[in-house]
Amino acid sequence: MVEKALRSVGLSVGDLAPGQFYQYGTTVGTPAPGDLVITAGHVGVYAGDGQVVSGGVDGYKTEVHSISWLSGASFVRVA
Repeated sequence: MVEKALRSVGLSVGDLAPGQFYQYGTTVGTPAPGDLVITAGHVGVYAGDGQVVSGGVDGYKTEVHSISWLSGASFVRVA
């Protein structure tokens, strides 16, 4: 889902591992809506109010969920 979103704004993105998303922006300490939420095994998009939009939930669903599902997350503001 995040790869498609980045392509939609003109970035050349292939099939990436979570750690490779750091190259598309700047790491920030506190997320703002639209920032990437990255863990070792997942990447979502911060929606605000403690919520994240994630694709691939249960293998196929896109879902809005609490950021608390993604412990140890880092946040990247796409440039």
